Amino acid sequence: MKLLFVCFALTSSYLKAGNGGYLFAHMKHEDYGRLYYYISRDAKNWTKLNSNERVVPEYRGHPDIMKGRDGRYYMIGVSEKTQNPILWTSKDLVKWKQEKELSAEPFIHIEGYFTERVWFGAPKLFYDKDSDQYLITWHACKAGATGNEEWKTMRTFYILTKDFEYFTTPERLFDFQNEADREMATIDAIIRKINGSYYAVIKDERWPEDGVPTGKTVRISHSRNLTGPYTDPGQPVTTPYTYYEAPILMPKPDNDGWMIFSEKYPHEYVRFQAGSMDAEKWDCTDLTIPDSRHGAMVRISEKEYKKILSGFKH
Repeated sequence: MKLLFVCFALTSSYLKAGNGGYLFAHMKHEDYGRLYYYISRDAKNWTKLNSNERVVPEYRGHPDIMKGRDGRYYMIGVSEKTQNPILWTSKDLVKWKQEKELSAEPFIHIEGYFTERVWFGAPKLFYDKDSDQYLITWHACKAGATGNEEWKTMRTFYILTKDFEYFTTPERLFDFQNEADREMATIDAIIRKINGSYYAVIKDERWPEDGVPTGKTVRISHSRNLTGPYTDPGQPVTTPYTYYEAPILMPKPDNDGWMIFSEKYPHEYVRFQAGSMDAEKWDCTDLTIPDSRHGAMVRISEKEYKKILSGFKH
């Protein structure tokens, strides 16, 4: 299978003041697992906040930020003291507090699989308004796997909760039927609902060196149901034979299509875009976000934009 991707240049143009913008929460290569902020009007030009220092000094984890039913923002971190998951909340994306320590049991008790407690498989969050419940996804490898086998056996699991107190039994999220993808290793899967369908943006964690041309790329699957079954993933969004992970899905500033930002690890994020989620080809742009690793993005209102900008030095 031959895959051809061409990057193209985009001229810079800022959104007009009054329309809000984007907040990019991420870690840095030299300070892995800690939280940093960039802000932008147009998702092209980024300003480093807090003098490019940690915005929540106590946070440790792989940030993924979601707005819940109560209008607050949520993300999951890991306690350095107990090695248990910590639920963080914020009303304004400026001040964060540790809401509660979560039980590790739902994440680690999966028969035949192992979840590393240091990061808990980079948990991702999604609030489903239709069912009024939160979906948490993460990845785990086959028990006893070591080295590259850890990554080759990674699978995505999920739990559901209404209150972050009681959780469903963990289940595997994807069961692809296409022969080429049946044993596809997956990590960093995020779920979003768009126009009545649930879209899963996934990293194919296999190796291109093993003869898998889609290895280490970002791909998209979809379903009419929150927990699937999800379709076999489509062709790569990101450039083949180049290692990408930790995808972020955002609407374009004028809502005339979609953007997928993905970490071209280990030092920068690259922006891809398309007119619709079902596009056969996503265009690679020349827009990169330097000095950034594994992050999340939030589309913010003008009020939020101003509060965040005034809340941090830059």
